[in-house]
Amino acid sequence: MSREIELPVEDTQSGGQPVRTATVGLSGRSLKIVAPLSALFALDSFAGSLVTGTLLAYYFQQRFAVSTSFLGGLLFTANIISGASSLSSGWIASRVGLINTMVFTHLPSNVLTMLIPLMPSLESATAMVFLRYSISQMDVAPRQSFLAGIVSKSERTATMGIVNVVKSLSNSLGPLATGYLAGSNNWQISFFLCGGLKIVYDILLLFSFSHIKPDVEAVQHISQVSSEDMETPLIGSQGDLERVTVTNVAS
Repeated sequence: MSREIELPVEDTQSGGQPVRTATVGLSGRSLKIVAPLSALFALDSFAGSLVTGTLLAYYFQQRFAVSTSFLGGLLFTANIISGASSLSSGWIASRVGLINTMVFTHLPSNVLTMLIPLMPSLESATAMVFLRYSISQMDVAPRQSFLAGIVSKSERTATMGIVNVVKSLSNSLGPLATGYLAGSNNWQISFFLCGGLKIVYDILLLFSFSHIKPDVEAVQHISQVSSEDMETPLIGSQGDLERVTVTNVAS
């Protein structure tokens, strides 16, 4: 049974002619993938900028009247937890796939974000922050791998540049909205918007791009298929029977 695998766009067409690239340095085929993906990343960046570390610290100071030393310890511990948890993202991605890792580690963290303003005490709110940071950044490494794997090598720099510009522009808008909400004493809306928009991003990402297999996952898929393909016997120089795996993958 043949299995469909989507690989990155090659630099040349079947006839040996180079693929015509667009003005942004991407082929038309790659642009059709990168453009909607960049739009989703823009949504995610805007949502994330609604509750940054600085704004989170300001919220704790206004809500619970904590000291600056407590805020420093809060952000320090949260970032240590975030960095440590990122180490496991590669292990998870190798087993469930890049998109699944991005989505199913991101979704719970967004729910935890929405729970922070609902916590009645400093201790419970702090616990929610630590839980959120324990999984909120596990999608970063899989996202970079996915981006690098869906385009050809010559297009990777342009792809990263486009995505970073879009994310940076979107990231600059969130503090404006949060500042306005904070000024009107509606802090909790920022957390709800942040978590809610990120959940929308996760769902759209899962249903729009889960069928696309970047080159890393394609190689893993081929190695799994090879174990199921027929084996052809060959006669060695000593007359011993050797076996090699012949892999047939539908183009």
